[in-house]
Amino acid sequence: MASVEITDNSAEVLSALEQAKARALEIIGGKIEDYAKALVAPLGPKGNPMRTQITAQLKQSIDHKVNGDTVTVGSNLDFASYVELGTGNKYEPSADWIQTTVKKGKNSGLAKWFFYDEEKGRVRIGLPMSPTPFLRPAIENHIDEYKNVIENELKNA
Repeated sequence: MASVEITDNSAEVLSALEQAKARALEIIGGKIEDYAKALVAPLGPKGNPMRTQITAQLKQSIDHKVNGDTVTVGSNLDFASYVELGTGNKYEPSADWIQTTVKKGKNSGLAKWFFYDEEKGRVRIGLPMSPTPFLRPAIENHIDEYKNVIENELKNA
């Protein structure tokens, strides 16, 4: 009778899969970050000397981080969410926003939005701003590409 020897390589296989997952998430995070930076449109009114600086500041703040099974991509700037989601009556405000309507002046009738900036210790105000998404399309427009990254990393595990 022939003898059969069985070798348990499950630990090595699991380790290779974990490494492939980590590589895939890092690659995907980098790609989302790059796409998001490319999608940031110029911020602020034309002719405003701060326009280029604010736009560059937002682009530079976009970063990604891999933590276990998750990759997080975003910005640490307060105004990044306003750019992504819009403000005032252009977006359903979060609970800490107070809506009002301007009664006088050239912008009469436009809903302004107010919020308390804890970092600066003051109330801030702005006119409604339409959303200019940069994070969501960086993810949603490239889903097949991200699936291919995962597939390729698993094949090379």
